[in-house]
Parts: sequence; C-alpha cells; structure tokens
Amino acid sequence: MTLCLDAHWIYRGSGNSAVAVFDILRLYGSRITELHLRQSKDGVWTETMGEGDIDYVELAEYLLSIGVKPHIVLEQAAEQGTPKTMGTVQAFRRSSRYTRDVFAKFAD
Repeated sequence: MTLCLDAHWIYRGSGNSAVAVFDILRLYGSRITELHLRQSKDGVWTETMGEGDIDYVELAEYLLSIGVKPHIVLEQAAEQGTPKTMGTVQAFRRSSRYTRDVFAKFAD
C-alpha cells in the first residue's frame, strides 16, 4: 500500500502542527509515492510556495535520506486572509521556482 501525502492537510488536521507532519513522515515515509505541496504562514494559505509553517526543505531532505522520491503535485489555494499581490501565473512561476530549488535533488 502506498501513501499520497498531502502535507498541509495533515498540518491543518492536526491543529496546525508541523510536528505531526514529520511524525507521519517518520512512520510512513517509505510508503509515500505522491506528495502534495501547499504552504501557509500563521495557519493561512500563502499566495506562493516558500518558507512558512511547514519546513519543506527539511521534508525533502528527510525523504531523500530514506530514498523516497515521490511524484510531486504543486497546489495553489486561497482562503480568507491569503495575500493577493500578483496574478495566478506569476504566483505559479514563483511557486514552481521555489519547489524546483527545494526538490532539485529528486531529479538525480
């Protein structure tokens, strides 16, 4: 059985706990075949992927350390409080750049 890990819904579903995200990684990381990425700051979805409530750099490093290179799905979402400072395409470009940088070693 494999796992599609939606890191942010685990974060939200556990009361905004990044610790819970990493607990799931440690328990079931070897089963992860797909990884959904979304970010927030102070619990509110951000306009783009970047630094925030979930440490995706640490998450990527952990997955690589156990030899797991899942299919990555980059998601954009907005809710009340999400900044709106750029268009959708520009936000996607920034998010893609950040994600490529963080997960670059997955392509090796």
